[in-house]
Amino acid sequence: MILRLLLACADARMPDVLQQVELPIISPDECRETLQERLPGVVCAFHTEKGTFQGDSGGPLVCKTGDHWWLHGVTSFVYLDFRKCRPGNCPALAVYSSVVDYSPWIQKHTGSKFIFTYTFSKPNEK
Repeated sequence: MILRLLLACADARMPDVLQQVELPIISPDECRETLQERLPGVVCAFHTEKGTFQGDSGGPLVCKTGDHWWLHGVTSFVYLDFRKCRPGNCPALAVYSSVVDYSPWIQKHTGSKFIFTYTFSKPNEK
């Protein structure tokens, strides 16, 4: 099963046009519970159909506030729990390096004077 998945991924073609998808950001506690370990300096998003996958490493996680887009993360890896996979539905957790947590390093190595901030808040439930 895993070998077949890897071969299918290796044979996939990369798009010529930049792709985008909306993903729900989950809380640090939910991320830690899903990964079953604590990874400092990460932001996590959950998806079932479309989302981050092979070839996306290094890509941006951006969030829109008002009229501005803010860089919140850099694509790191995707965690798949194959025990929860069903045909056509394989829940995945996309893990991003948090720009906020690495802002001192970014500022030191780029000379950037930008101030990075991030506060996690759950969307209002209806």
